Amino acid sequence: MTHARGRWTAIAGLFRHVTRQHIVLFVLAVAVYAPTAPWGTPYATAGNRTEAWGVDDEPPTGPLAQLHDIVTPKHSQNPNLGYPMLHPFMVLATFAPYVTWLKATGGLGTPTEAYPHGFRDPVKALATLSLIAHFLSVLLAAGIVVAAYETGRTLWDEPSGLWGAAFAGLAYPMFYYSRTSNVDVPVLFYTALAGIPFARALMFGVTRRRALWLGSLIGLALATKEPAFASFLGIPFVLLLLPGPGAATPPWRQRHCWTDAAWCAFAVFAGYAVGSGMLVDPGRWMAHIAFIRERSGDTMKGAVAFTTYYPMTWQGNVALCTRLTQLLANALTGPGLVLGVIGLVMAVRRTPRAAWFAVTIVTYLAVLTLTARAAQLRYVMPPAFALALFAGYAVRQLLATRIPALRIAGASVAGATVLLASLRGVDLTWAMMHDSRYDAGVWLREHAKPGDRLDYFGSDQKQPPLEAYVSSGFAVDYLGGNIKAPRDSATVAMVIRGWNERRPRFVALIPDYTSYPGEPFAATCPPEIYARLEAGDIGFRRVAYFESPALLPWVRRPPLDYPTVNPPIRIYERIPTDSD
Repeated sequence: MTHARGRWTAIAGLFRHVTRQHIVLFVLAVAVYAPTAPWGTPYATAGNRTEAWGVDDEPPTGPLAQLHDIVTPKHSQNPNLGYPMLHPFMVLATFAPYVTWLKATGGLGTPTEAYPHGFRDPVKALATLSLIAHFLSVLLAAGIVVAAYETGRTLWDEPSGLWGAAFAGLAYPMFYYSRTSNVDVPVLFYTALAGIPFARALMFGVTRRRALWLGSLIGLALATKEPAFASFLGIPFVLLLLPGPGAATPPWRQRHCWTDAAWCAFAVFAGYAVGSGMLVDPGRWMAHIAFIRERSGDTMKGAVAFTTYYPMTWQGNVALCTRLTQLLANALTGPGLVLGVIGLVMAVRRTPRAAWFAVTIVTYLAVLTLTARAAQLRYVMPPAFALALFAGYAVRQLLATRIPALRIAGASVAGATVLLASLRGVDLTWAMMHDSRYDAGVWLREHAKPGDRLDYFGSDQKQPPLEAYVSSGFAVDYLGGNIKAPRDSATVAMVIRGWNERRPRFVALIPDYTSYPGEPFAATCPPEIYARLEAGDIGFRRVAYFESPALLPWVRRPPLDYPTVNPPIRIYERIPTDSD
């Protein structure tokens, strides 16, 4: 009984700091992010329709396939090696109740690698699993908002935390990635949580408990996505060299400091080793590390078709820094970024201990600039989160000043930031709710007949919902993003020859993550094919176009990394001939 009571006391202790503000912020964030969680869930009427629309939105089949490979290892496996295993483990944990219920009620027989994967109703089962994975991201995104509040009030005070939570929660990429199941929200969740013990160590000193929490959360962040290390690179130096509150000497001169540092390092390793799958499936982990090294090399060579690499030249550095600044403004809005910079300057002058939290921004951007040499909106989510905290502090200070003009200016900029960020989020939410593929799926259901075929270019995962009686497939082999697809006359001839042999009734052109800038089709579609389809001289004519109009076009919502939401869809139908 004593041990049981002790365990319950320890569990209760984890929640003793939870306040009404934490709960309200969490519920509000869930309410904001949840409405379009069903976006992109697959309509799995065939084996090539089991993936969600979002890029790197691996569920529902990805985590299940990786679990199958762990349970029944074999010589040839094809896991997603781009990331470590913590996120798939988390997704599988959320899948467990539903899969257990399916198994108990006869909805799941013997699991198989091939479609329908043992599900009696794969359409419903895979859509439900995908929705579960998306809702996990919604909960983690809400946790990020709460972590922003807790970190802000630790570094400064309650109003700073509330404003910081608002700016972090309204960041533009949060409205998209909270509704998909790739790793960017999960890794930011652990990164944001790690900021709490770091902030407490800054403001109140390093303790064994804070060191263990910090190390564990860093390890879990790395086990979700290794590049997260860039946010934490400067933390050990700050905590070792910065004298504690009221202390005159740096901590590194004290023996207990090195003991705490050792425990923190151990917690980092333990969190990563367990979460990444290193211990569960060492072979897969080694293959993952090899893949990451290869992908990094390909990026630097410019071999990754969908990533712009900035060369290590003066012009390249200027272009990269300009692009990163633009992306931070896209994430936080222009006024929000200005507030973040102002708050950082204010913190350096007025609260220097709290200002050291900015080391997470500096090291992250330095690593991104010096090594990755690439820039995407999702890449700047960690520094945008930290800047949101400083923006919250700036608003707090400006609203508390005795100078009326500064109070008015602070209120105006803060209001403009919240309003613009909210309108961008509303416009993106509307676009997801009215995605062009929903209307395209209805049109195809009304016009397609049993036995018809639809050909497409690019990835499987972006297709509109198709009924089981309509077959579909590639017009030309899909090569992914690492290989630049040939688009010469030989490829054009091969596409036309294939259409003459297969005789699809429909061809769909939809851009995806491989698309070149300005092209409304995937990279595997030669521009000549697009031009001839539009001209109607290749045996097809355009019969439908889908792209829902923006709700708030004047907001000028920034583009996402890829044309994944409400893409323009062109559908062409074969022109009947005497032989048809």
